[in-house]
Amino acid sequence: MTTHQYQQDAYPYNHDGESLGFEVTELRLDGDEQELPKDPSEFPLFEHDEAWDTAEFDVELSVTDDTLNYVFPPNEVEGALVVAGYAPQTHGRFIEPIKTGDLDQGTYSDTIVIERESYRGRVEFEALLIRNDYRPDDDEYARQSGRMLAHGPYVDLYLDPPRLSLSGDLPVIPADFNEDDNPGKPGAEWHVDVTDAAKPKLYLNEASPTVVAAVNAIERPTKQGLIGRVALNHLAVSMLTQFTIKAATHAVIKGGIEYDWQETLLTDLCGDYFTDGTVDEFESSLGIEAISTTINEVEAIYQQRQQPYNDVKRLLETI
Repeated sequence: MTTHQYQQDAYPYNHDGESLGFEVTELRLDGDEQELPKDPSEFPLFEHDEAWDTAEFDVELSVTDDTLNYVFPPNEVEGALVVAGYAPQTHGRFIEPIKTGDLDQGTYSDTIVIERESYRGRVEFEALLIRNDYRPDDDEYARQSGRMLAHGPYVDLYLDPPRLSLSGDLPVIPADFNEDDNPGKPGAEWHVDVTDAAKPKLYLNEASPTVVAAVNAIERPTKQGLIGRVALNHLAVSMLTQFTIKAATHAVIKGGIEYDWQETLLTDLCGDYFTDGTVDEFESSLGIEAISTTINEVEAIYQQRQQPYNDVKRLLETI
C-alpha cells in the first residue's frame, strides 16, 4: 500500500495510489490470438503484418483488502473496478466496467474490444477503483459518486507508428548549455531546434537537470513524484507550444506542411484552433496583432489535454 500521508496531501480523501493490479492476459486481432509483447505496458499493434478491424484484450484487474479497507468506510465496500480508455489524438474516451457493486479482494477479468476505425494513434488503458454513490458523512473517505480511489499501471496501445508526442520520434540530446557550440542559452533548461526541419531535436541542459529529475520522479508514490508531475505539466505546455509555433512558421516559409511532426501538432493536437490548416491561416495567426492570441490559445489547448506531462515523458524516456 502506498504512503498514506502522500495520498492525503494529493487528495482530500483516502486514495491508495497505484495499488491495483492490471494486465492484459490475451490479445486477439480479428479473432486470431497474438503473441503478447515482452513489455506488458506497450502493445505495438501497427507492427502486425495484416490489417485488422477488431482487437480484443482479455484483462485482469486485482484489488487487495488493504486497499478496500483504506478507501471505503467500514461495512460500505461498494464501488466499481473499471478500465478507462483515452485516445489523445482524437480525445476519445470510454469506460469499461469490470466489476461493480459489493467488492471483495481478488482478481476480476473481462474483455475490452477496440474497433480500428474508431481510433488512431495511441489508446491508453488505466485501471481505476471508483466510488459508486454519494455519502453525506464528512470524514476521511470520498463522498461524491465517481471519485477515483485507486488506480493501476497504464497500458499503451499503439495503433499507428509513434509520432511526435511519442517516444523514439524526437531525438533528445543532453548538453551543457554553458559550453561553446551548444544551441541552448546558459541557464535555460531546454531548447527546441528545428534548424533541420525534417529532424527536429530537443536539447536538455545537463547543467540544469530539473527536467530530467522531474521525469525520473513522476512515477514515484512520494511528494517528490507529485512535485515532478506538477512541474513537468507546466514544462510540457511550454515545450509543445514552442514546437507548434515553429511548426506553423516553417509551414508558412515552405508554403505548406512538409513533415509528420508538423501535421501532428497543427492538425491533430491543435486542430480546434487551426481549423482550416492552410498557409494563409498559419500566416495570419503569426502576425503581429494575432501572435499573442495564438500563443494563448495553443497553450490553453495543451493545458486542457489529459496529463500533458505524458507527451513530454514519452519524448524524454530515452534519457
